[in-house]
Amino acid sequence: MRMHLGSKALVFMCVVFGSACGARSSQKQASRALETLQSWTASARLAATAWRAGSTPRAYTLDTFELAQKQMDEEKQKLRSAALSGSSRADLGSHAERVQELVESLKTAVKQSNRTAIEQPVQQLAAEEEYFLQSPKHTGESSQ
Repeated sequence: MRMHLGSKALVFMCVVFGSACGARSSQKQASRALETLQSWTASARLAATAWRAGSTPRAYTLDTFELAQKQMDEEKQKLRSAALSGSSRADLGSHAERVQELVESLKTAVKQSNRTAIEQPVQQLAAEEEYFLQSPKHTGESSQ
């Protein structure tokens, strides 16, 4: 079966534009993953702050931390499969791991009812939250 020039051009365009669409879709996936990481980082920080102020019960705070860690694991998986440079993927993964470590230290402090021990992790979470807010440049998407 012979292909005409027009058919070859059509196949070529589908391959080229299909790849571009796939890359954009992967960039959007990475951008959404960053937004979700930022959101759960903020949620963990707010839960810790509210617990320290006596506004939320211990069980609710611990549940929030557990859910935050679970969701962050899912977002890290999405970033691993996204079309990002190796250095961007590693950098973002490193920050996501750092957030999970901070949340783990918050869980320990809450379990021990140590309200003063959450101060430093809360401040560090705020810095990580800011990092995620500034990170759309890693995904190739502009912040809007």
